[in-house]
Amino acid sequence: RFNAIMQTLWKHAFCCAVGSRWLAQKVGFAAQAQEAFLGGLLHDLGKLFLLKSLEEVSREERFKGGVIQPVLREVLATLHVEQGHQLMVQWQLPQIYCDIVAAHQQERWDQANVLLAMVRLSNLTCRKLGVGLNRDPSVLLFASVEAQVLGLKETALAELEIIIEDNAKTPVLSH
Repeated sequence: RFNAIMQTLWKHAFCCAVGSRWLAQKVGFAAQAQEAFLGGLLHDLGKLFLLKSLEEVSREERFKGGVIQPVLREVLATLHVEQGHQLMVQWQLPQIYCDIVAAHQQERWDQANVLLAMVRLSNLTCRKLGVGLNRDPSVLLFASVEAQVLGLKETALAELEIIIEDNAKTPVLSH
């Protein structure tokens, strides 16, 4: 069960990274394409950390019943931003990536941070397409603040969806 979730998280991170890199090139920030890729790859680091921690806890004798799926999803959803940001800071990673991890799901965010906007839009696109743990086909990318900040039209957003869908078909390496 944990391996399947891990594979889903890795696929989501990879697709978000590829989408972010593509967006950087598309909106005139090609020089920052690698930073966008790495930001997309790292944005949900807290989920990977929490999943590995819960996997270890579930192996303990007193928890032999395992972690219940709804509890696991709730822990990942509610704690991953804080835990991921703490890891980034502890590892002394560059502030641009710490900011992405800390704000990739916040309602209020620095709209002047173009890298963050790219990662947020890629993440939103993944959610719309169901690449990851959550699927919400009702997401309107064109109406998103992120698309507006980046100046993207519907055609470019459709291209982004295709890029992410194509990369979601790529097998993920086992951890």
